[in-house]
Amino acid sequence: MNKHNINPCISIIMPVYNAEAYLDDVIKKILMQSIENFELIIVDDCSSDGTKELITRIAQEDKRIRIISNEKNENAGAARNKGLLLARGEYVIFLDDDDYVESDMLAKAYGRAKEYDADVVVFRSRSYNNITQEYTAMSWTIRNELLPAVDVFSSNDIKQNFFNAFIWWPWDKLLKKDKIFGENLKFQSIRTTNDLYFICAFMMLAKRICIVDDILISHTIQRKFSLSNTRELSYHCAIDALEALRLFMLEKDLFQQRRIDFISYANSFLEWHLNTISREPFFKLYPDVLKYLQMLHQLHVEQDEKIDEPLIERISHLSPTDFLFDLKENLMRTSDAQMANNERLEKKVRDLSEIIAAKDEVISKSRSELISLQQALQKITSLNDELQKSLAWRCILKLHKLISVLRR
Repeated sequence: MNKHNINPCISIIMPVYNAEAYLDDVIKKILMQSIENFELIIVDDCSSDGTKELITRIAQEDKRIRIISNEKNENAGAARNKGLLLARGEYVIFLDDDDYVESDMLAKAYGRAKEYDADVVVFRSRSYNNITQEYTAMSWTIRNELLPAVDVFSSNDIKQNFFNAFIWWPWDKLLKKDKIFGENLKFQSIRTTNDLYFICAFMMLAKRICIVDDILISHTIQRKFSLSNTRELSYHCAIDALEALRLFMLEKDLFQQRRIDFISYANSFLEWHLNTISREPFFKLYPDVLKYLQMLHQLHVEQDEKIDEPLIERISHLSPTDFLFDLKENLMRTSDAQMANNERLEKKVRDLSEIIAAKDEVISKSRSELISLQQALQKITSLNDELQKSLAWRCILKLHKLISVLRR
């Protein structure tokens, strides 16, 4: 396929790193989009496997593909920034190298963007487990109950729990390129969590937000060497991202209106990070999390003000080791509760199965009785037909007629 694409309407920007094993399928899915007027900018972040050779071969077959090759590994944030500088599309989307897109993703997202002149279009997604090969819908990535019930809305229309309304990754969002450059936004050049600041900042500034309530992309999880599975190598990035976002909000005079939401979100976000890393990185991150949350509290929480800060309340009184023991006990309680719930569900299934089996037996018996009655009816009908055709029956009919005449 030799497609020329001088003025694409959409730029897809995809950093890749050592993705030779699965990247061919990912790119094929992208190139099968129902609309063709897009460009795919692939930024090879100094891969050490056959990724560069693979994308070079595919690019020779489809001129919509443009390749940037980094001479050293810079991380996904820096790679996305490089791709953005070369983007020619009216809208851009940033994909990971293990995202599998639906064939109508661009058509639906771009169609909605043009219909409402949107700054950003957010669509639904699902996860793809690389180990079990199972797909799971992720309904929590768009919290409808927190959003205005209209076709297009501003970030200011999200009155509470702003940071929980969406998940701050880029691959389920189509963004207006001029809005990005107009606000001078760039991804942080950090190893992980480099999308939190960029996406959240963009969404805060967005005046026209639209939703496509369809699953248009599948995001791979449980891939052994993915960044999300190796956060222990860059454990401090979570705090770096939150702090960049806080400073941005202060600079844009946005912090006060989102102050309580941000502090609560920082607590839950950092708790998740503590809960999902281990060994030495956990013990290094723990005191830094406490210091950061204490700083937020001292600077932004007024005296006697009550704000939901579950994490700081816990780690202020627990050593890192005690926190781990507490986490273990909570997980065990959750596991026990889940097992008990599973047992209840299994019993309910067994009870329902017995009820269904009993009903099936009644239905089967009734069906047999019905068949017997139908057979008896057929037999009676057949005997009646034979009787009506017999000589005796004809004589009886004539006798009845004669008696009727005599009675007159």
